[in-house]
Amino acid sequence: MLRISCLIFYFICFIDVLSAQGDTAAGRTADSIWLEPLLVKGYGVLSPTDLQVDSTDLNRFAFNTLADMLSFSTAFAIKDYGPGQIATAAYRGAGARHSLVRWNGMRLNSPMHGTVDLSALAVAGLRSARLVSGSAASAQSGMALGGLLELESGPSADAPGLSAELAGSLGSFAQSQAQGSVEYVEDRWALRSSGAYAYADLDFPVQHPVLPPFSMPSAQYRRWFTAQDISIKSGESGQWTVALAGNGSSRLIPPALQVSDQREEQEDQLWLGSAQYQNQFGAWALQWRAGWMDEQFAYRNELAGIYSEGRAMAGESALNWSRYDRSSRWKWEGGYTLRREHIQSSGYAEDFSAWELRLQQSVQYALSPRLFLRTDLLQDRYDGDWQPFQPVVRFFYQEPQAKVWRLSGGAGAARHYARPSQNDRWWLPGGHPELLPEQGWMLDADLSLRYAKDEVQAHLQALVWTGRIDQWIQWAPQSASYWEASNLHQVNNRGLELRSSFGGNMPWLAAAFWNLEMIYAYTRARTGEQSYLLYQPDHRYTGRASIRAKRWSLGLRQSGSSWRPTRTDGTAGLPANVLLSADLNAWFYVGSWKMETGLIADNLLNSYFESVINRPQPGRSFRLQLIVKTNYK
Repeated sequence: MLRISCLIFYFICFIDVLSAQGDTAAGRTADSIWLEPLLVKGYGVLSPTDLQVDSTDLNRFAFNTLADMLSFSTAFAIKDYGPGQIATAAYRGAGARHSLVRWNGMRLNSPMHGTVDLSALAVAGLRSARLVSGSAASAQSGMALGGLLELESGPSADAPGLSAELAGSLGSFAQSQAQGSVEYVEDRWALRSSGAYAYADLDFPVQHPVLPPFSMPSAQYRRWFTAQDISIKSGESGQWTVALAGNGSSRLIPPALQVSDQREEQEDQLWLGSAQYQNQFGAWALQWRAGWMDEQFAYRNELAGIYSEGRAMAGESALNWSRYDRSSRWKWEGGYTLRREHIQSSGYAEDFSAWELRLQQSVQYALSPRLFLRTDLLQDRYDGDWQPFQPVVRFFYQEPQAKVWRLSGGAGAARHYARPSQNDRWWLPGGHPELLPEQGWMLDADLSLRYAKDEVQAHLQALVWTGRIDQWIQWAPQSASYWEASNLHQVNNRGLELRSSFGGNMPWLAAAFWNLEMIYAYTRARTGEQSYLLYQPDHRYTGRASIRAKRWSLGLRQSGSSWRPTRTDGTAGLPANVLLSADLNAWFYVGSWKMETGLIADNLLNSYFESVINRPQPGRSFRLQLIVKTNYK
């Protein structure tokens, strides 16, 4: 039924677009390239529980990877082997493959293992990052049980003209990085080119709580990044955007504490591309998008005599539309995504290819100027088989933006479906072809309160959820020297997330502002009373306090995690950890050049911690950075 209704809507969409092309507002002129997002405004403006990573975090972590930024800016639990090493994220008790990542609309989760190596994505190439959680993420994909991370690249378009930026950093353990970008903005188009290179030796000392002090064997890495973005305005309301990006790394994986002579190496390359066109014709808004990714890796373990290599490729084409009639309270949205995946791996008996078709459709109705009801319907066809139907139902309440105190909230229900990844089924050893897909449901609700008056702003938000997933797929260590995938009968998941932010000016200090942000998450994910999901903490928090004046800024960041199990029976685990970071920045001008200097101290308390068992992380470290910017108008 969903497939038939989607085809009917696409046909109506095509006919109505042809008739509405001349129905643009009289007197509209083509001006700047920095267009507002093409969203059809409904009876009211919906504000989901998205967590927008602000520009302060993007600038603060410009020399870092996405994993570093998310560990201090969100409730994501990051699991990695150290700086520059493979890093995956878990959210709300879900696994790493349940947290979907999209770059300019292109899904980056590997067709091979279903996850994203967050250390391969550079913050320097991003314009915005947004976390969508709960049923709002489920409305985008039924597999987004652990949230959806939307990444956007492109020109910043702060002002017309030519601008350039050069930056470099030096830090402890021979960490160094150089990066630069050039951007040109005209009235109708903008262009940005950027690149970066990083190196670290990472022979860092380890103060183990039990073992005598020792120096960690080399965890050396080299990492590079390059990107090209262009935006072109087409006609009165259309816009083209094209982006190309490449990421690569070569790293020595640090050995486990018990295997001091182990030598593991891995080389990775990730190539990305996207093209988008969006336009608005009267009551219709349309977006066409195409994207591709090419992921390559090679792994060596000299001690075990293991060598493996693989390549995973994916291409997507999508069309999305929305229609809102100003005389009606209804809003219609729909779309499809066609994706092709191909995998070559020495860990498989043969290559694998598959087509995926995703159909999505939603209807929104305004019960009143402040209360809305929305229903989303999703269904996938993968490798020739239709997957289970995935409905999502949500309610929203939102007060007008002009109020000093503004209350908003909502509740939703979603059904989840996630098929096994190809590694889950075919990787040798450990994979099982007979693994069952995961199916389940989730209920969530949120309440948000905003205050804005006299340059003082505050935001308090609470989110709760509960759900169940049957046939949960988990990899766990076996008696042999490898991990194995299996289905867990049932996983029950519930939790609470609290977010708060406060900010304002400081009257006693000229042109100074203060800001305080905190996130706390409680998650209980269990397969039974004493059966745990590996590395999933019950408690996680992050906090940030900063002061910004005319020529300088000072910031403190802290993140913490409770005990994390390393055995499913809970008899062993990693202890709780608290990490503190500080940064001091200053800037000044020399003609048209702006100079920014910064001193960053990570793990200020020199805490010993492990993200993965027996893989020590660096202690206290320092980094000095310099950024030079100029703009020619």
